[in-house]
Amino acid sequence: MRTTEYSGWGTAAIHGAGHQHADDAHHAPIYASSTFTFDSAEAGSERFA
Repeated sequence: MRTTEYSGWGTAAIHGAGHQHADDAHHAPIYASSTFTFDSAEAGSERFA
């Protein structure tokens, strides 16, 4: 873990912990996902049929 001076609160909040990822990635991957709500299970089923 290295010690770094961060210029802003937001940067320190994101990077400040200093934990290194196991695969040496600079950032954790972003997983694209979505959430949907429907009035009923049938309405959801019809929407994606």
